[in-house]
Amino acid sequence: MAGGTIELHLDGAPLINQEVTDYTDGSSYTTDANGKIEFPYSCPGMEYTDGSGVRYRMLEFCGVSSDLPVYKFDLAKTVTLSGRIEIDDLCKSACNLRFFNLDTGLELNTGSGLKVNVWHTFSETLSAGRYRIILETSNWPVPGSEYLIDSVGVDARGGSVSDISLKVSRDTQTNRFGSTPPRADLIHVEHTDDSRFSVIKGAPGAVLPLVP
Repeated sequence: MAGGTIELHLDGAPLINQEVTDYTDGSSYTTDANGKIEFPYSCPGMEYTDGSGVRYRMLEFCGVSSDLPVYKFDLAKTVTLSGRIEIDDLCKSACNLRFFNLDTGLELNTGSGLKVNVWHTFSETLSAGRYRIILETSNWPVPGSEYLIDSVGVDARGGSVSDISLKVSRDTQTNRFGSTPPRADLIHVEHTDDSRFSVIKGAPGAVLPLVP
């Protein structure tokens, strides 16, 4: 069933008794003494503004339901990522942009217009963090069809980042997973108690970094 309990955190602590806004539709909610909200829909995108006017937000998440007792989200200061993407030939099908937050696993998806122009400028308000900005063909890769993917890493933990550049060429395009595979001998999986989640840890050098 769509809708469920969400719990908002700021600086590692529950955001208690504060008014927040779902920036996707402008609706307002007030957290309780535990930082929780009974959210009536499945896709929250919450934002909080403190007394000094500083804005904090999470990227929109879709999938909230009553199947789990609570969904926990961290709010981070808003930042702006802006830049330009260039491609050497028009996309034959729609090419979409994904702003993937490596710290939270949440993402923002937008269009690019690269089916009609060979360049696209962007400026997006997001939550602070490390990002992979991914340009990807909207269709699944199948034999005989175009499938294009390329990306650039951005560290926006300290604030907004401008002049981001991604130049995509079919001749020089890099593989989405890089040319060096992960080292299994440096990767360890831990199963948590009383939880349906596992923690995957990698020692230094286990994989190449996604963000330089």
